[in-house]
Amino acid sequence: MYKVNFLTPHTIKLAALKLLVTLLVCLPLSGQARQNFLEPDLALLYDDVASQLFHGGVSVYFTPAGTVGQDQTTTKDWWKNCDYTARISEEGKRRAAVVNNALNTLQLIIGVVEAAEHCTAMTTATYIVGSKHKLYATNDLNPIEVQRAGGLRDAEIRTHITGHLAMGRINAIIALFGFPLPLSAAPHPVMADLKSDESAILRALPNGEIQLVARLNWQQWGEMADYIKWKALKHAKQKRKK
Repeated sequence: MYKVNFLTPHTIKLAALKLLVTLLVCLPLSGQARQNFLEPDLALLYDDVASQLFHGGVSVYFTPAGTVGQDQTTTKDWWKNCDYTARISEEGKRRAAVVNNALNTLQLIIGVVEAAEHCTAMTTATYIVGSKHKLYATNDLNPIEVQRAGGLRDAEIRTHITGHLAMGRINAIIALFGFPLPLSAAPHPVMADLKSDESAILRALPNGEIQLVARLNWQQWGEMADYIKWKALKHAKQKRKK
């Protein structure tokens, strides 16, 4: 098993920078980056997050994109049938597309994609990671009320979700699509506070602790991708002048 405690910020950033220049230099900038790019206020955070994403060994826990309608919870197995669940709104699709574009721009290697059986989570996963990745449905990421109704205690739910977060591997990330959790069932407190269209980037440490790398909304994913692309192009341009 890869030991994440062997990493240092220096080695992570060096590896990421080399990868960035190789992978990104031929990709077009999106949005604001096509114009005169201004370094974002969160530049230091984006540097660290991108480095860790490129090195892998982390999981990204996404909440559903914006929805319309309500879950109809009186029907048996309602969460598995899109006719009885909330649906992704047009705005939710647009925001998910921004995250999808960011993942593609960064050329991140996604090792595994898992989603709750809930239709909203499955649909969000499809819009964010696209159809090129096999999507695995798991009841471990189902809404808390569904899992509790199935007889699971919060401590058991937390243990199951922690197991999914611990699947992180070097050079790849794990994409998980679930729902905000109560604090009693959350492997990390941030998972109890996530809003729609937000994600938490998490790393499982060898001692079983779950460490927060960053919390990003859909806009920050787009901004980070543009910034990292701009930085890679700037680095390549400076290197050619030498």
